[in-house]
Amino acid sequence: MIDAERRAFLTTIASSIGHEINNALTAIQGFIEVARLPDADEPIKDKAISVTWNQITKLKNLTFNLLQLGKPGDTGRDKETLDLNEVVESVIEVFRKTTRLKYCEIIFNRNPDKTPVHSNADQLSLLFSNIFLNSADATDNKGRIEISVGEKNHHPMVKIKDNGVGMSKDILNKIFQPYFTTKKTGQGTGLGMFVAKEIADVFGIRIEIDSEPEKGTEFRLVFPDKL
Repeated sequence: MIDAERRAFLTTIASSIGHEINNALTAIQGFIEVARLPDADEPIKDKAISVTWNQITKLKNLTFNLLQLGKPGDTGRDKETLDLNEVVESVIEVFRKTTRLKYCEIIFNRNPDKTPVHSNADQLSLLFSNIFLNSADATDNKGRIEISVGEKNHHPMVKIKDNGVGMSKDILNKIFQPYFTTKKTGQGTGLGMFVAKEIADVFGIRIEIDSEPEKGTEFRLVFPDKL
């Protein structure tokens, strides 16, 4: 997007975000009010805690992704030579300890050789993180995710393959649209894959996807020519 289009788009995003925040806060307020009633039993209190936690997590993810929307266009001057093996492995090590990927079987296949790219470590980490989380969600956070660093036609490549629910052609056509999500209402922000695509476009990374319902999904992130 050119700067004017990007500003207009971000204005549209910002104008709608208040609705999302208000819905989350309304849910939190409502359940806390019920839990504070004198006759509230333990199941009601547990439900209030669960809803509050889920909505706070949603708000945290929402604000984090929104903050990232303004950054990709400014990263051109912050590029450096990175080894994809190291960047991917550092993200995986963090995610092995998080609740959402704790029970996933994560397999990492390093490229035996260094795989240098000219990019930005923080933005690449966010790109990988959002796709890893998408794969985890597809497996209900307990499936198999295989991540490989290699090459495709002399281009550095990162492949993420899961054994999750897969996606239909209709979902594939919408996956990078802002606010599009297949999660239940209140559970997803619909910005993770949009932000991933924004970052990929800035650094000239092509995202290829093969997926079928009930057969899992494979993402291939193909970088510009090898350094």
